[in-house]
Amino acid sequence: MTSTRRFLFDTEFDVDVARRREERLASEALIAKSAPPPEPEEPPPPPEPVFKSADLLQAHEDGYADGFANGKAAAEAAVNARLSATLERLADQLEYIVQSAADTAARQREGVIEIGAAICRKLLPDLSRRQGTKEAEAMLSTVIAELIDEPRMVIRVADEDLDALSERIDTITARRGFAGKVVLLAEPTVAAGDCRIEWADGGVERDSARLWHDIDLAVARLLGAGHGTEDHSGGHSGGHSGGHLGSPLAGASS
Repeated sequence: MTSTRRFLFDTEFDVDVARRREERLASEALIAKSAPPPEPEEPPPPPEPVFKSADLLQAHEDGYADGFANGKAAAEAAVNARLSATLERLADQLEYIVQSAADTAARQREGVIEIGAAICRKLLPDLSRRQGTKEAEAMLSTVIAELIDEPRMVIRVADEDLDALSERIDTITARRGFAGKVVLLAEPTVAAGDCRIEWADGGVERDSARLWHDIDLAVARLLGAGHGTEDHSGGHSGGHSGGHLGSPLAGASS
């Protein structure tokens, strides 16, 4: 059986049309060769990271540990700063307390010294009046014992003490075994209760005014006010003079 195919009008019978088609295809091929190469395509982005639950848990724990350590360090620094400031304040307060205690002790010491000096000034003159010539007698007895071979002594006392001492001289010299001559004179420059004993090459005296001067100097030194004070007692501390007399006279002349 013969099949019949439908005519589609796609057959070209014109030779020029076929030739132009070939030329068009060749021209398109030439244009395609002379065109610049296409730009390379950008690589695709990397895939997003995928975290496992264990990784997330570990990161959380690491972050917590770092935060805890930083917070602990900051807290310790704050505590140390407060402690340092407190210690500095305590040191300042302790220094103030020590200085205040030292100042108080110094004032108390000065007060005790001043009170003691005032008591001496109040009691000693009255005691000297009550004792009368006892100090002069004790001084004479000590000097005679030291200078038993001295041929002559001159004793100078205040006029008001002359009679009382004259009654005691013989007793004192006899008790000490002194065979020399004793001359008793009233001396206007000698204060009551004081005494001056002289011999050939020396002498000794009890001088209350000089003694008080030495006491005042000692008190001034104790109070810290005697650094620039000069001692005008001539080196005769204790109110007696006489180069060759020994230490036994120190108690009798003070």
